[in-house]
Amino acid sequence: MTALIADLHKDKIVANPQGKALATVIESHVDKNEGVVATLLVQNGTVFLNDFLVIDDLLYGKARSLRDYTGSALTRVVPSQPVKIIGLKAAPLVGSVAFAFKTAPRDIEVATKQAETRHAVVMPKQGEKKKGVASVNLILKTDTLGSLEAIATALLALQHPDVRLSIVSKELGTITTADVLTAEATNGFIAGFHVPVSTSAAEIAAEKNVQIKTYKIIYELLDDVKEMIETLIKPETRRTIVGQAKILAIFRTEAKSMIVGAVVLEGSIKPKIRARIVRGDTEIGEGIIAKVRSGKTEVASAQSGQECGIAFESKHTLEVGDTIELYEEETIKRSLSL
Repeated sequence: MTALIADLHKDKIVANPQGKALATVIESHVDKNEGVVATLLVQNGTVFLNDFLVIDDLLYGKARSLRDYTGSALTRVVPSQPVKIIGLKAAPLVGSVAFAFKTAPRDIEVATKQAETRHAVVMPKQGEKKKGVASVNLILKTDTLGSLEAIATALLALQHPDVRLSIVSKELGTITTADVLTAEATNGFIAGFHVPVSTSAAEIAAEKNVQIKTYKIIYELLDDVKEMIETLIKPETRRTIVGQAKILAIFRTEAKSMIVGAVVLEGSIKPKIRARIVRGDTEIGEGIIAKVRSGKTEVASAQSGQECGIAFESKHTLEVGDTIELYEEETIKRSLSL
């Protein structure tokens, strides 16, 4: 389709090598030897060696080195030609449009290392946190901006109403002491993708008990974050009604227990099971079935339709006509649904 459209509109889709120089950032990363490296695809005009590059209204510096895909040095780059540029002050975002100028434009702010973190997800202030919501705080470091944006986007899918995932900062390059101090201050952990950990950072992390993990596969990073979130999700408690009885008589009342007569309406009545007290349509409180008797004999259960005696322990007082509903609770671990 691209070839067809290009052929149909070949008279209209024409770049001007003498026009305004602009290019699109298609890759960006920090190299430990070369510093900031960006790959651009020229769309119009011509980019020359030592041109000034303006991206997102910030001056990213000079194109101090131009190289083609083989690594050979270039002095100029024409439309449709990709080029690797070395010498910028910060790593631009992939997809950004760069404009080239012979001289530095006036009134343009110079990009610094902070340009890398302009799109970081900042953790909310203490007063903005929702009550009862746990938090997983992450400091993310990667080797390229493409990886940084891909991982950050994938992490957005790991949200849960009970647990807030906060990317405190996301940057390119080596994991440093500053990252460890940020993690300590936010009670977070550091995840590095294809990046090393500086010796000083590793030492301080061990001293301050800050967790640092490095990865070579994105899905391993995502699985670890998912596991952290799931450990903080509160389990679901499921209640099942197993029996229901109506109080027919009160035989004895003590401080925290009663002996009552009842008829089983549904299910069965067994000892050592909790029950809620219902009076009319209102729940009065809860208690526990201590013993069940048939006549003077203690039994393991009383079935539907049977009359029985019940030793009921509760701080609430039963009355004739009340209904007690016996229930069992099951704790179910909840996972993160993607």
